[in-house]
Amino acid sequence: MQVGLDDCPEVVPALDAWTLEWLSQSEEIHVDVKKADWPFLAYAPELQTVLVQRLALVELTNGPSRQVDVVKDVRRVAKRSEGLWNAVLGRAFDSAEGLAGRRDQTQQKEG
Repeated sequence: MQVGLDDCPEVVPALDAWTLEWLSQSEEIHVDVKKADWPFLAYAPELQTVLVQRLALVELTNGPSRQVDVVKDVRRVAKRSEGLWNAVLGRAFDSAEGLAGRRDQTQQKEG
């Protein structure tokens, strides 16, 4: 997650398509994206691929991962993507981080 959406244009789109196809056919990995949980998607829907891949990584590693960390990683990609970042998107990420923090707290109490 060290690059933006437009970096490596000769490789990234094909890799994204392959990854998403693999995930859609996987019986072990299930990623459910509720747009209300990720407000930044309303302003930058192109980040959904990054979000799905990051959430899939959480599933693949089977390790503890905080939703706040997912938001921070996607925010990093958004900031590195030319022409994408603006104040409105920044506020949407702040909101997503707050929602993710609450989900993390709820999960910690249940777990």
